[in-house]
Amino acid sequence: MITAKAALQELLVRVVKNLKPDLITAAKPVGFWGLLGALSDPEVQRGLGIAIALLKALGKQ
Repeated sequence: MITAKAALQELLVRVVKNLKPDLITAAKPVGFWGLLGALSDPEVQRGLGIAIALLKALGKQ
């Protein structure tokens, strides 16, 4: 069974590998309706699912 710490480390490594400087500088502010619209994006759904699973695991420890 993977621990929350190991999962978080793996996630951070993936984020750092895929992080491009222009991704942050080109990011636009998102309002309430933009957030709701983003929830229909499969990549956003997967990311939120991972974040929620990590938070649950951290909460159990």
